[in-house]
Amino acid sequence: MARAIRVENGAVTGFVSGRKHLSSKKSLLAGTLLGLTSAFLAPAWGIDSPAPRDPKLAGAYERLRFDRLYPVEAVQFIQSSLQNEERSVVKVSALAEDERVEVRTLVAMVLGDLGESDGAVALWKMLEDKTETVRLTAAGALVRLKSLTPISANATGLKNSDAKIRALVAGTLCRVGDKSVESQLVDALGDDDEHVRMEVARALGTCGTPAAVPSIIPMLHDPSVLVRSAAAMTMGDLKDPASIPALLDAMKDSDWHVRAMAIMSLSGVVRQDPEKRPQVTQAFISKLQDDEYALVRDRAADALATSADEAAVAALVKAVVAESRDVRFHAARAIVTAKAVSALPQLAEYRHSENPEVRQKIVEVFGAIGGDAQVPAIVEAVEDSDPNVRLTAVSALRGLQQRSGTKALQEKIADANPHVRAASARALGDLGDHDAVPKLIDRKSTRLNSSHLVISYAVFCLKKK
Repeated sequence: MARAIRVENGAVTGFVSGRKHLSSKKSLLAGTLLGLTSAFLAPAWGIDSPAPRDPKLAGAYERLRFDRLYPVEAVQFIQSSLQNEERSVVKVSALAEDERVEVRTLVAMVLGDLGESDGAVALWKMLEDKTETVRLTAAGALVRLKSLTPISANATGLKNSDAKIRALVAGTLCRVGDKSVESQLVDALGDDDEHVRMEVARALGTCGTPAAVPSIIPMLHDPSVLVRSAAAMTMGDLKDPASIPALLDAMKDSDWHVRAMAIMSLSGVVRQDPEKRPQVTQAFISKLQDDEYALVRDRAADALATSADEAAVAALVKAVVAESRDVRFHAARAIVTAKAVSALPQLAEYRHSENPEVRQKIVEVFGAIGGDAQVPAIVEAVEDSDPNVRLTAVSALRGLQQRSGTKALQEKIADANPHVRAASARALGDLGDHDAVPKLIDRKSTRLNSSHLVISYAVFCLKKK
């Protein structure tokens, strides 16, 4: 008996000789796949409809998957309104006044993906829409449109009576980054809402110039920590050396967020005025050693990576070997980032520290920026009592391509720790020590769990070499 599958709006119905019945599993699957494939391949303006006259509109529909994800009535209304428009941006902008929220929301999305700079005019107005969903969609659409074509900024919304709208307008201006609105943003720094002041201060980071710095400096003393942090961040964006004294003062702020942000900004600004580097470096060292918050000390360590000052190197070494682990990672990373080889002999004095984390971090630094002089210490660390130190030492020898350490590595393929065994086998394979082949094969025959595949890899590499 003949069977057929009918697909209607994604539903599958089986029928045989006019009498409906449940289709077989195979027929159901085939019909479902057919429906999904048809929906996926169909153009975004519908199977039975011609493409819109404006090719940019057709592209926007496709990118937005317009007729598949959004309310049907609103989609159909917009599509029918725009179908015959040769340049649809004018008509789309007019639809931004529609009474229906879903229509205005979709209009904002279309304007953002249409790629027409004229669409920004309507989108800036939509930032002041009475419905938050429309406003947020318009803000995202402006950022999207900016990525497709240059657009002009509009700061009119900074005078809206609603603080939420003023904040949204300032935040959107920040992401659009148009310096033509600098003066309007400076005026808005006096807003009575802290969230608006915060967003305005951040917007000046992308829309401002060094000329705005004198207006931003007082914001470092704003009652709101949000505003003070934003002002400190913006000074880092503008990189005006005139802000250095104010940022040094901000490093003493009562709130750790502001102190951390001031440090981050200063590390970039001070590059514009090398004469002030010694003063700034000393301030960083002070924060690294004395601040009560670990995250502030972390930022100070990061900032010292830009300095080759011996006092900075000594402070970083001290942080690496200190009993407190809070800043150790950042201090070691700063030494490596700065390629501060003068730290190596200082660190070597602590390579037998009772703290295994200190020993591990020292070996890690040796492997990153060390040379022949550090190899004996790394080889010694391969025999460390702590498996993490041994693993770091093996990785360091592999990274330095030091074949002088292969004898120690051969012993480690029988290490009690599987990670050390695996890392040692991998290192031997990469270093090309053919004398290691018999031991590797011997260990491979024991099938040491996770090490087995790595040992096979090492043998393969050595045989190729």
